[in-house]
Amino acid sequence: MHESLATSLARKLQMLTGTDARVTALGHVQRGGGPTPTDRLLCTRLGVKAADLLAEGVVNVMTAVRGSEIVPVPLDQVAGRKKTVPPGHPWLHAARSVGTCLGLADQDLPL
Repeated sequence: MHESLATSLARKLQMLTGTDARVTALGHVQRGGGPTPTDRLLCTRLGVKAADLLAEGVVNVMTAVRGSEIVPVPLDQVAGRKKTVPPGHPWLHAARSVGTCLGLADQDLPL
C-alpha cells in the first residue's frame, strides 16, 4: 500500500521540524459544499505563497489575505487570540435564520 502524499508530507515535516504534523481530510460537505472556482483560486494562491515563503527560509508565519494581496502574518500575532463577531452583527442574524447553532450562549445574543 502506498503512502498518500499528505501523509508523506506530514511525516517529512515532522522529521524536519520536530513538531507534531497531522493529516486531516475534511469533506467538502463538512465545510459547507463543494469548492467554487474562487475557493480553488484562493487556496492555490495561499498555498503557493506559503511554499514560496518556506523556500525562502521564512518560518513561524501563516498566509492571509489583505486586500487583494496574499501576505505572511507572524504566528505570534494570531496564536491564542480570539477574533469574535460582535453581538448584533448581521452574520449572527443570518446564521440563526438558517438554523446554525452558535452555542449555549446563542440565546443571549441579540438579533
